[in-house]
Amino acid sequence: MSRQESYKDYVIEISEAANHCWEAKITRKDGRLIRIKHGSDGEERPSITDNPRLSEDAALDQAKRMIDGGGMDAGSQAMFEFYQSTRKPQYRLIIRKGSSFPSEAEGGEWVLRRTVDNLDSKARGEVETDGYYLCRMDGIFEEKVATFRD
Repeated sequence: MSRQESYKDYVIEISEAANHCWEAKITRKDGRLIRIKHGSDGEERPSITDNPRLSEDAALDQAKRMIDGGGMDAGSQAMFEFYQSTRKPQYRLIIRKGSSFPSEAEGGEWVLRRTVDNLDSKARGEVETDGYYLCRMDGIFEEKVATFRD
C-alpha cells in the first residue's frame, strides 16, 4: 500500500519497498521530466526513486530535501538561450540563460530565437566548458567555429 503527498510542484508517493523499508517516488504534477543536477549529461527522468529508508516519514523527509535543492532541478525555466545572427543567418550561438555574450561572437548582431531547457550532449559540453557554443549551419550539417567571421 502506498500514500501520496503533494509538495510544491511535485507528487511524492511513499511505498514499502521491502520489509520495513520505505521509498519515495517523486514525479512532477505537470508530467514534465525531472532534471538531475549531477551527472555528465544533465540526465532527465520521468520520476526519481530515492534509496529505501527505515520509515515512511524518513522517506518523505528525504524526498522533500531532494526537491528543495539536494539533487534535482524543477526545470520550470529554460536554461539556455539560442541566438541567430541577423547578418549571417547560418551562424548560431547558444549560451546559458542570463550569461554575457562571448567576445568571439562580436559583430554578429544576434537575435534571440528561443530558450530551451535541454541541449544535445555536444552543445551542452561546449557551453559547460567554454560558456558558449558557436556554430555555422551548412544545410543540415553543423560545424563548430571559434569566432564569428564577417
